[in-house]
Amino acid sequence: MNLKKKGYEVIYDRMLVMPANLFTPTPLPLAVMLLEILPEKVNQTVDDVLSGFHQRTTPLWYDRVFSHIFEIEKTGARQWGRGIKVSSACDGCGWCAQNCPSGNITMLNGLPHFNGSCQLCMGCIYGCHAHALSPHVFKFFLLKEGFNLKAIMKEVPLAGDVDIKNLTKGFLWQGVRKYLLEK
Repeated sequence: MNLKKKGYEVIYDRMLVMPANLFTPTPLPLAVMLLEILPEKVNQTVDDVLSGFHQRTTPLWYDRVFSHIFEIEKTGARQWGRGIKVSSACDGCGWCAQNCPSGNITMLNGLPHFNGSCQLCMGCIYGCHAHALSPHVFKFFLLKEGFNLKAIMKEVPLAGDVDIKNLTKGFLWQGVRKYLLEK
């Protein structure tokens, strides 16, 4: 959604990058680096806005295309989240509802009920101790071995030991390379 076209004066914009595997897998060291740098990037954005700094960027043409594609993903995520299935293994502990970052899950009659505000983080599926949740469609989104960020971060070398330029070779990684190397 273009705010300027809607009549708003945009005085600041900054890209925040998260790892994704939709078009091409993000190598684990690169994914960890993106997650490690995120708090710094968010803090810089907040500091800039609070200090009155004006910044407009001109994203690369393909980054703009990806942005529009991911706008479609938001709608898909909401629909996908409504379709999460609960198996008979569910013990009604409510962990999923308590830990859902978007408040998409409520407990009804001792079972999770999924609404339309899912962000597709899959934390409920990966975090369920009873393994009672599964997607209705697009099951290939799930990592068979699960997802444990703390374990991944232990496996991967520290950011200082990673060759960013080597990990971000190629056309699709150009924006990520610039993002990680900017100070």
